[in-house]
Amino acid sequence: MEKAVKVYKALGEPTRLKIALMLAKESNQCFTAIGERLETVAGSTLSHHLKQLTESGLIHSRKNGSFIHYSVNEEMAKKFAPYLLG
Repeated sequence: MEKAVKVYKALGEPTRLKIALMLAKESNQCFTAIGERLETVAGSTLSHHLKQLTESGLIHSRKNGSFIHYSVNEEMAKKFAPYLLG
């Protein structure tokens, strides 16, 4: 139940929902690519949103050199937010 609350809290914020939907359509995106698509979000704010989504377990982060790439955790999405994968 605690995991579900974290996921729904994370998705309850419109920008985080946009990020999750974006990553569900195009996985393995780096911070810069996500920021460019969200245009109106400051870097520090984007970092906060990605941290919240990562801590909820809804997205994975993978370091590749000096870049961090983000993808949706399909197992968590199937369980708590299947509409992301639709």
